[in-house]
Amino acid sequence: DPFPWLVVGSALASVLIVAIAGTVSFFMGLYSGWFTGVYILPPAPASATLTLGGGDYEPPELDDAPPAVAAPVPRTQAQVKPKVDLQVSGWHTLPRTANGVLKYAPDEGTLVIAQVKLVNLTDEELDLGFPWSLVDATGREWDAPLGCHMALKDSVNPFDDLPAGATIEGPLCVEGPADPAGSRLRFEPSFDGSVTEFPL
Repeated sequence: DPFPWLVVGSALASVLIVAIAGTVSFFMGLYSGWFTGVYILPPAPASATLTLGGGDYEPPELDDAPPAVAAPVPRTQAQVKPKVDLQVSGWHTLPRTANGVLKYAPDEGTLVIAQVKLVNLTDEELDLGFPWSLVDATGREWDAPLGCHMALKDSVNPFDDLPAGATIEGPLCVEGPADPAGSRLRFEPSFDGSVTEFPL
C-alpha cells in the first residue's frame, strides 16, 4: 500500500524544508546581529570605521562628490559700472558777489566756474536734486549756492530728473576756496548713494 510511504515522504520533506529554512534564518540572523549583537560583515574599506557590538558604520567618501561652491568674490570699485560720464574743463574763479549771486559767507572763498558735461550712462532717470559740490584739498566740502548752477542745453532743468542716456552741459557755478587748485568737483545725485568726482 503506497499511502504510508506518501505520508512518511511528505513528513520528511517538510522536516527538510524547515531545517533548510531554519539554517538560512540562523545565518541571516548572525549576519544582521539579531541574535548575538555582533555584525558579521564583509571586510571594511581601509578608510572606514567599524565598531562591533552595534556601533556606527562610517562609509568612505565618494570619489564623485560634488565640488565645493566657491565663495562669492567681493565687487571692487573697478567692477562697478559707472552711472555717469563727467567731464570738466575751463574752470576759473570769480568773486562771490559776481553777477548778483547771493553771498552766504562774505569773507570766505570764491565762486568756481567750470564747463561741465554730464552723461547719464544708465537706463533709468537720475534724480539730480542739488547734486553739485566742491571738495578742496583739505577735505572740506563747498556747496553750490542757490541761483548759481548750470546753464544747460535743451532746457533740461538741473534740479529735475535726468532722463536715461541724456546729456547736460554748460557752465557750472559752485562755492570754493580762494585757491581751488587740487580740489575735486563732486556730483552726487539725490537719494542715489553714488558719488562721482572730477579733479580740477
